Amino acid sequence: MRFDKREEALHYGAMKRSKNPKSCPSAMKRMVLLLCLFLAVVPIFSAVGVKDYLPSRRFEPRLPMDPVIGKVVERTSDPLVDLTVEAFSQPWSAQWVLAYVDEPVRRMFTLAWDETLAALLPVGRMVCSSPVGDESSKTVSLRIFSDSSSASPAFSVNWRFSDGDGKWYLVSMRDL
Repeated sequence: MRFDKREEALHYGAMKRSKNPKSCPSAMKRMVLLLCLFLAVVPIFSAVGVKDYLPSRRFEPRLPMDPVIGKVVERTSDPLVDLTVEAFSQPWSAQWVLAYVDEPVRRMFTLAWDETLAALLPVGRMVCSSPVGDESSKTVSLRIFSDSSSASPAFSVNWRFSDGDGKWYLVSMRDL
């Protein structure tokens, strides 16, 4: 019992000494909380935005992520993206097939995509993704926007590099 009374006396003495705000844990917590609140509120009410505090590349354009094709790239970012834009900006014709489709697949490609490309081409507005693949075969995804319809079809276009004439040729295409 005596031990309990001593412990109680020590506890009571500690409570008496805790009137000093520097030694009181709850006062320290309040001061830290106020400091954190102050540091969080100052950028909100200052004339300078939070973006100015964070390191960023403000002068580089940030292109959006498309939910179907992925990261959108600028048209001049890659020669294959330029070729894709050029091809889909031309009207559908026999010359289009000769210019852009690889010879071994021309017949099958035309049978599969004749009606679709005849209705879509030439495309006015579209976005492309970054080419994916190796040196000889790459895939570019694209989304086409039309003023006449609310649907915006997306395709994945596969290109193959021909060593014979040093050009890229379309070998396959699929809906996304």
